[in-house]
Amino acid sequence: MQILNRGKVMIILMVIVIQREILLDDDSLHGTPVAGLIAAKDNSIGVRGVAPRSKIRGYNAIKTGYASHIVDATVRDIQNIWISNNSWGPADKTGFLWNSEDLWKSSIEEGLNKGRYGLGTIYVFAAGNGAYIDPQNKQYLVDNSNYDGYANYHGVISVCAVGDDDKQANYSENGANLWICAPSMGNNNNGLVTTDLTNTNGLNTKFISKFGSDLSNTNYTKNFNGTSGSTPIVSGAIALMLQANPNLSWRDVRYILAKTARKNDFTDSDWINNASGFSINHKYGFGVIDVSNAVNMAKTWSNLGNYRKCVIKNIPVYQNIIDNGTPTINEFDTSVTGITKIEWVDATVHLNHGYWGDLSIKLYSPSGTEAILMEPHNCSDGNGNRIGCQLGNMDWRFGIARFLDETAMGKFRIEVQDKIPEDGGYFKKWDLTIYGRVE
Repeated sequence: MQILNRGKVMIILMVIVIQREILLDDDSLHGTPVAGLIAAKDNSIGVRGVAPRSKIRGYNAIKTGYASHIVDATVRDIQNIWISNNSWGPADKTGFLWNSEDLWKSSIEEGLNKGRYGLGTIYVFAAGNGAYIDPQNKQYLVDNSNYDGYANYHGVISVCAVGDDDKQANYSENGANLWICAPSMGNNNNGLVTTDLTNTNGLNTKFISKFGSDLSNTNYTKNFNGTSGSTPIVSGAIALMLQANPNLSWRDVRYILAKTARKNDFTDSDWINNASGFSINHKYGFGVIDVSNAVNMAKTWSNLGNYRKCVIKNIPVYQNIIDNGTPTINEFDTSVTGITKIEWVDATVHLNHGYWGDLSIKLYSPSGTEAILMEPHNCSDGNGNRIGCQLGNMDWRFGIARFLDETAMGKFRIEVQDKIPEDGGYFKKWDLTIYGRVE
């Protein structure tokens, strides 16, 4: 791959190559199509990537299972790693809450604060492929991207998937943490065309048996899929944004993507405008990426300033969660933070419950915008076989993108409700962390 060096700008992308797409059981096949979507050369041979003159590095960061290897890949050479594409994540289609390691969180913070000489490495994450309906009972055995402690972290851009019909791919997870969607294989089974391992060693031959056909040139495939496929499209787009303006911080990149996102699937009932005018949807985040508009806005962008983080711990509740009953509600005034433009919110819930799959958890901003953090759902072994959900003490951090540019001057309200009979619980306390600026 070639260095992107049009003018004086050089973009380097890191690709962590572990599977997050559906129907793939060999992680050694994953990196080549991901890399091709980002950076396949514009040389009239085969395909070309979104940012075809990028330089890439690949790390199979989680093959060993050691958190230290993930951390190493996250922060290695962060002065020169401008964008970190992460097409991987915890097991899909389980309904479980999968936490991220504290060591990994610290490494992300290091990248945000020190990467690119203080502008911040930009971390792009697959939102997950766990939205699944039991074909026999038509009941959800469903993940939410907010159950993924990597994809819901405040310093990452969580990417969902739409098909060629511009609608949510049936595997793409909902989430209040979603930032932006990009194309991948959707409900019509039309996948992404990208690079593959050579000859018959790659996905091409595997996908023929699943989808019925693939390209005659087995060095490429037309069936790449999942949020693993949508994520590198966003990473490539960010490379073009940084080519246009290499002085953008990680915050600026995220904000521009939200500002320029294209509203899709207009008939979907979940679309609302938040109090600052952003169109938001639990399926699509701020919408589908519009690369041309994002690059054009980047060219003349003035960087965001006045970044502030306010942490509020141990907001007391100490009330029962009534079995199949009314919500347990608590409010807290965050006016003291002085934040007038929210960029992200973390809400950490501390409770005890006999079956987490019974719970609905919602957070409302001071402006009244709703964020659905958790929904009643079944749990699965990942193969569609129903098993029990988690129970007991829950201490879980949910990430919320939906309040972008709203004010924190007022009261946040949280509602925890048990919606299915048999198990009750106890809502102990909650925490709020608000990231934003003062304007």
